Amino acid sequence: MINATKLDQELKVAGIQFSGVNSLGVVWDMEGNEIQDRPDILVILQVHDPVDYITPIRETLQAEAPMLLRNIPNWVTWDTQQVTDYINTDVTSLASAKVVLVAMARLLVALRDRAFAEIVAEERQ
Repeated sequence: MINATKLDQELKVAGIQFSGVNSLGVVWDMEGNEIQDRPDILVILQVHDPVDYITPIRETLQAEAPMLLRNIPNWVTWDTQQVTDYINTDVTSLASAKVVLVAMARLLVALRDRAFAEIVAEERQ
C-alpha cells in the first residue's frame, strides 16, 4: 500500500525531480515517463510507511488555524494592492497600527500552525 501524499513528500525530500505519483507506487518524471524502477526511487519505495501519523497536538493546530484566520475581517478577498492601500489610508495612529499588527500576527500563527504543524507539535510536547 502506498500513501501518495507521503510518497510525494519523501521523494521531494530526497531531491528527486518528478511530476507525479499515485497510490500504486507509480512515479512519473518530468516528461511523463514511469521511473519507479530507478534504484534511488526503489529505495524510497522499500522504506515507505503509508501510515500518516497525526498527533493530537498536530491535529488541533491544523483545526484551529482556519478559526484564527476567520477573525481577520476581509483577509480572504484582499489582494496585495488592497492590503497596501488599506495600510496607507487607514493606519494613521499607533492604535490602528496595533490592530493591523495583531491581525498579521494571527495570520502568521495560523500559517505556521497549518504549514509546520509537525514541528510546532514536537516543540509543545
